[in-house]
Amino acid sequence: RQLDQRVTLRRQDKLPYATYVAFNNLGHLFPAAKVNVTRKEPGFWDSVSAYSPKQAFIAITERFTADEAEMKQLISFAKAGNNVFISARYISSKADDLLGCGSNSFDLSYIQSVAREEEEVKFSLHTPPFHDTVQYQYPGRTFYSYFTRVDSATTQVLGHDEAGRPDFIRLRTGDGNFYVHLEPLAFSNFFLLHEQNIGYYEKALSVISPEVETIIWDEY
Repeated sequence: RQLDQRVTLRRQDKLPYATYVAFNNLGHLFPAAKVNVTRKEPGFWDSVSAYSPKQAFIAITERFTADEAEMKQLISFAKAGNNVFISARYISSKADDLLGCGSNSFDLSYIQSVAREEEEVKFSLHTPPFHDTVQYQYPGRTFYSYFTRVDSATTQVLGHDEAGRPDFIRLRTGDGNFYVHLEPLAFSNFFLLHEQNIGYYEKALSVISPEVETIIWDEY
C-alpha cells in the first residue's frame, strides 16, 4: 500500500500526517479538562475567559502566523497562570521577536517538498525535566525546523532533533508558561502510532498540569 503523504494536521483526519490520535488522547492526559475547539483569534474565544487560570492553549499546525496583537493576547493569557503550547514548523517573525528566540523555519507553504522523507527521523526530550534520554524515531517525514537562537537567561530547552539542535523550548511569563515546539509531525498519527512513540506525546504534554480545567484546541 502506498502511504498517503498529505500533511493536514487536522484533528478529524485519520491520515498518517493528521492529529486524530493527539486530539482524542487529551481526555486521558487531562481527565478533569473540558476541551474547546476554536477557530477564533486569541482573546475572542467562546465560553473561555482569557484571564482565568488552569487553562491550556494548544496549537498543532504547519504555520503559526500570529501578529503582534495576537501574541500579546497569548502572553497575557499565559501570565494569568495558563499554558500556551504551540507546535509548528513555521512561526512568525513577530512571535520570534516577542519570545526572544530565532528559528530557521521559513514560510514555504507553497512548496510541498519542504518536508522531505528520511529512513529514520529521531527526536529526543531533554533531561531534566524529563526522566529519560530515549530517542523517538519513525520512518516518516520531518520539516527540519529548529531554533537557531535562544536566550539562556529566559529560556529552557526541552527537546532536540537528531543533530542536537533545540526544537522545543519553554519560557516562563507571569504565573504561566509559553512552550514552542518546531516539529508538528511529532504529533502526527504516523509518529505517535509507530512503536512506543506515544511516550513522546505523553511526556511532551506532561509540562501542562493534569489538573488543567479547560483546554483550547486552536484551529484559527
